[in-house]
Amino acid sequence: MSTSQIQQRGFTTKKDHKGLGLANIKEIESKYPDMSISYTIQDGWFDFYMTIDTEDGEEDE
Repeated sequence: MSTSQIQQRGFTTKKDHKGLGLANIKEIESKYPDMSISYTIQDGWFDFYMTIDTEDGEEDE
């Protein structure tokens, strides 16, 4: 399993799943330049990190 493989539409490690979730996230990321996604894989598990940068001076509510 590789980070590029888990992002492909239709790839899944779950029974009876369609493998759309991470592929959808990749499409959303391409639309928003302030969003970054990273993945790590270790021992057959993956970690997913999503960062959304806010504009300067904006505070989270």
